[in-house]
Order: sequence, then C-alpha cells, then structure tokens
Amino acid sequence: MQTNRSFLYGESVFTTARVRNDKILFLADHIQRLLEGANFFWGPFKSLELDLLAQKILSQLPAQKWQDGVRITLSYDDQLRQMLRTKFDPDKIMIDFLHFPCGLKQRAKLKSFEVEDEQHLFPSFLKSSRRTFQTILMNRTQRLSEDESLLFCGPDQNVFESSWANIFAIKDNVLYTPPVGGSVLDGIMRKKILKESDVRVEDFRLGWLKTCDFVFLSNALWGIIPVEKIDGTHFNQPTTSFANLEKAIYDKEV
Repeated sequence: MQTNRSFLYGESVFTTARVRNDKILFLADHIQRLLEGANFFWGPFKSLELDLLAQKILSQLPAQKWQDGVRITLSYDDQLRQMLRTKFDPDKIMIDFLHFPCGLKQRAKLKSFEVEDEQHLFPSFLKSSRRTFQTILMNRTQRLSEDESLLFCGPDQNVFESSWANIFAIKDNVLYTPPVGGSVLDGIMRKKILKESDVRVEDFRLGWLKTCDFVFLSNALWGIIPVEKIDGTHFNQPTTSFANLEKAIYDKEV
C-alpha cells in the first residue's frame, strides 16, 4: 500500500530542470527550492538535517544518460496517515526522478484568467500544481485551446504569471516584471535574468501589458520564451539582445 503524502493528499515538493550534456542546469538552485519546500511542509528541520537531505538528493541522481528535462519530486512516507502532524522525520522523505524530452521551443499564446490574489497566502518559493489544475479545467471546458496557456491576473487586473512561467515585458526599452509572492513564483530563471539585466520589479496591469513592445516568459526548463499574443493582442518578434541574454545565462552555467 502506498503511504507517501503525495499519494494520500496530493502533497509533494517538486522542481523541473533542463539538462544539457548530461548535466542538470542550475542544480544548486533546484536543490535549494526542494529544501525550502520540504522545510515548509514537513519541517522545521535543523540546518544539518537539510544538508543531509541535499546530500541524499545528490547521491540518488541516476547515472544513466539524461534526456532534455528532469522533474525531481520529494514526498513523505507517512505510515500514520495523518493530515496534520507535529513532527516529521527527514529520513522518510522519498525522492523520485522523471526524465522527459522537451520538444521544440515555440512562442507562447496566452489567455488572461482572473484569480484570487494569493500574494500573502503562499511563500514565493512554493511551486504549486494549482495553476496546472486551473489550466486543465479551462481546457476541458473548451475555454482554452491546446496551444494556449493561462495568464493569471488578480481581481484588479494586476498581472501575476502564466500557468508555467514568470512573465517579463519591455516598453520603451525598459524591462519589467511583477514582484514575487504567493501569486508569483520566485522562479530560478527569473532570478538569473534579474542578475544579468536592469529590471524594474513592480506591479502592472493587463491593459498596460497589452501596450508593450515585447513580452516573454521565463522558466528553468525553457529559458526565455517569446509571447506571440495575449488574448487578441499580438506582440513584436524578439530582438537579438534577448537571445543573447539567454545565451549569457546558460554560458555562465555550462
């Protein structure tokens, strides 16, 4: 009988990474995300316990050839089957690896979707499957085509993120992105872009976003993904400078 909390309650911690030349890119960042998530759900753990968990993840990395992408998932083996517990044993955290081909990168098509503002509810490092669930529901009810993704906005039309990536916008040669919080994941690629570029981190609304010159998404799996359109608004083709930005980030890692 399966007793891990992912199976029992849908509770797990995961990260999705890009692989090049059999190397997981930004591995230290991905492990840090996993540790923060594990500590949030099953901690608080001591720093030594988190160090041992990091070593456990590294020691279990498969030795075979990697495909384009890998998802690393942590779950907790919970024989007591309790929804809420006061103490967890870090030795019972289980690790799974899923390899998959990424396919070809394509320009994104987004459909705006209003959600509740969760900025003060979730920590910014917690990667949740709720966005995936909302996307599946919209697709199954035929309000979202297969080549579209959702762009989540608050009740006041503040732009948060897409269903699978952070969002950036360029207007008058200035680069913008929303601040992180419960509604905006503190993405690994987002952090890299902020280190490489001058970015204005501030709230902006959907109407303003649709007046921008160029919009792109970012995540650790795909890097920088140009946005083709949002609802019925189309955007310019990406410029060479943003291809160079992605290359600079990867070159530093590789």
